[in-house]
Amino acid sequence: MTVSGTGLLTRLEAVLAVLGAPVDQQRAWADAQKVGVEEMILQFFDFVPGWLSELRDAEVVDDADELAILRLYVYLNQMRGRSDLLEKWSAVADAPEWRKVRELSVSALTCLRGSKATRAAQAIEHEKDVPYNTAP
Repeated sequence: MTVSGTGLLTRLEAVLAVLGAPVDQQRAWADAQKVGVEEMILQFFDFVPGWLSELRDAEVVDDADELAILRLYVYLNQMRGRSDLLEKWSAVADAPEWRKVRELSVSALTCLRGSKATRAAQAIEHEKDVPYNTAP
């Protein structure tokens, strides 16, 4: 299955939105998906670093986007294996580590949504969806 760069970008934005959301929204997402706390992070690791090169190749992320994403990646990697942070909603609500995750996620999402590469890719994708009018 081939996924366009903008399709991958849309998925990554959704993952970042969950990681950056307030705790009650994160919990509602997890309840709806029937998953635990750790799945929020695992969803991110499904994309980074693996799909990041695809996003770069598709020119939908630029250097600033990649840097913001990698900052979050490094921080989340430090949390791996920390059951005190990854198993309890009280940690998501109260731990400074989760506040930092939300901050870095919002920062990455803001960067992506404001980048020239992202806007250009979305404009090209939109043009594909608009039928070309051949009438005189």
